[in-house]
Amino acid sequence: MTDVFPKQGTGYFQWNAGAWFGGLLGGTAYLGVGGVVFLLQDSFLGMAWLLCFAIASSSGVFLWRFRHVFAPYPAMQALIFVCGVCGATAMSAAYFLAPESSDVVQLTPAGSFLFLMVFPILMVWFQLLEIGSRQRANKE
Repeated sequence: MTDVFPKQGTGYFQWNAGAWFGGLLGGTAYLGVGGVVFLLQDSFLGMAWLLCFAIASSSGVFLWRFRHVFAPYPAMQALIFVCGVCGATAMSAAYFLAPESSDVVQLTPAGSFLFLMVFPILMVWFQLLEIGSRQRANKE
């Protein structure tokens, strides 16, 4: 069997197991926990959240598994995007499908969706890091 090496990045981001799976856990943990909590209240809503968790998590594992094909920076941006879309889908499901009698702490719709701004903010921040790193490398 031949060893498969991760694709090298051209800028700031490189493949790193701790960073990758730490980010994956940070971007999906609330979906898993929320899915279990909602499952106790409403099975359909809980399953929707757990499905979002499974999609985002499996996307991260897929990208990691094929790190010899994908460059680290675009893969990281794709992971953040998928986590954001899954989060928005789960929050929308909670907003539209949560039972009126739910004991679950009800976030204000604006507050819950405002939380999702972390994903595009991370994408822009990482873009700036990547551009800055490439510019420094070109000057040297």
